[in-house]
Amino acid sequence: MKKIIIEILQNSKAEYKFIATNIPLLLVLLGGNIGYGVLYNYMYNPNIVRDVPIAVVDMADNKLSRTFIKNIDATEQVAVKHVISDYAEAETMVKENKIVGFLYLPRSFSHLGLEYNKSNIMTYGSTLSFLDFLMIQEATTYTLLDFNAMLRPIYVSQLPDKDKFAIAQLQPVEIIPNVMFNTEEGYGTYLLPPVLIIIIFQTMMICISNSCGNERENKKLHISNLKHNFKYNTISIVLGKILAYFIIFSIISTFMLGLLPIIFNLPHIGKPFTIVFMMIPFLIASAAFALCLLPLYTDSEKPLIFIVFMSIILLFFSGISYPLELMSWYWKIMHYIFPAASAALCFVKVNTMGADISQILPEITTLWIQSIVYLIISTLVFKFSIKKKYWQ
Repeated sequence: MKKIIIEILQNSKAEYKFIATNIPLLLVLLGGNIGYGVLYNYMYNPNIVRDVPIAVVDMADNKLSRTFIKNIDATEQVAVKHVISDYAEAETMVKENKIVGFLYLPRSFSHLGLEYNKSNIMTYGSTLSFLDFLMIQEATTYTLLDFNAMLRPIYVSQLPDKDKFAIAQLQPVEIIPNVMFNTEEGYGTYLLPPVLIIIIFQTMMICISNSCGNERENKKLHISNLKHNFKYNTISIVLGKILAYFIIFSIISTFMLGLLPIIFNLPHIGKPFTIVFMMIPFLIASAAFALCLLPLYTDSEKPLIFIVFMSIILLFFSGISYPLELMSWYWKIMHYIFPAASAALCFVKVNTMGADISQILPEITTLWIQSIVYLIISTLVFKFSIKKKYWQ
C-alpha cells in the first residue's frame, strides 16, 4: 500500500510538471476559468435592465392605442422614446442604435372591444443584447394582461343575460405572487450559478484531453516510472492524474464558486461545508470521466472542438433550463452520465435555494456512484491502452 501511495504522489507530481511547462494548459486554467468566469459574470452584471429605450409604430392611432402606449411606458422594463407610424423608420432607429426594439400596433388594434375582435401585437428587438429583448417582452406581456383585464367588462356586457348571471356568481381568483429565490427576476441570477459548474467541468475536460493527447502524440506518459505490474501501475497512473487535477481545480473552484458569487452579487446562501461536500465527488467524477475517454484523445487539439460546444447540452441535461421531471427517460439517462449535470442542479439547490445535505442526497449519491464507476472504467481503459502500447 505504501508503494502504491508513493507511486500515486510521484505520478501526480509528474502531471503537475507537465501542466506547469505547458503554456496552452496554463492559458486554459487561467483564461478558461478565471477569465471566462469573470467575463461571463461581467456581461450579465447588472443582470436586471430597466427603462430600455423603445419605439412604438402606432398604425391604429386612436384612444385605445394611446392608452396602451401610456401603460407600457409606465412599466419599469421599458421607456417609450418615440411614437411613429412608419415601420421602416423604426427599423432604421434600431440599426442606428437609437432604440433597442419597437412594438407594432396594427390598424385592427382600434377594433378591440367590439364584438370580440382580436389583434396581434408584434415585438421586434435587437439581438445585440438578449436582456434588452427580454425586458421588451416582459413589459409587453404585463401590459397586455392589464389591458385584457380592462377590456373584459366590455366583452362581458355583450353576453346574453343568462351568461352574465353565471359569470356574476363566480368568485374571482386572487393571485398572490411569492418569489422565493430569484426575487429580482434577473436572468444572470438564474443562469450563472449552473454555468459556473459547467465551466469547471469543461476546462477540466480540456486540460485532461490536452494532456492525454500530448502523451499519445509524443508516445510518452507523464509518469515517474513505468513498471511492469499492470494492476498497481495502472491504478497509480489513474489516481495520480485524478489527484493532480483534483487539487488544482479545488483551488479554482474556491474562486469560481466562493468568490465570484460575492463579487457579482449572485445567490450565495449555501453553507460552505455543504458546497465542499458536493464538490469532492464532482471533481473526482469529472476527472475520472475525462480519463475514460482516453481512446478518443488521438492528439491534443481535436477533442477541444467537441468539448467547447457542450455548454448548452449540459445546461439542458442539468434539469435547470428544462425540468428534469418532464424529460423523457432517454434524456434522463444523459443527466446521470455527465457529472456536470447532477453537480449543476446540486449547486443551484445549495447556493441559490439554501438546501442542506439531506436535501441534496440524490445528487450527492449520483456523483459518488459516477466517481466509482468512472474510476473503474478509466483504470480498465488505461490497462487496455498499456497492453495495446499506446505510448510505445
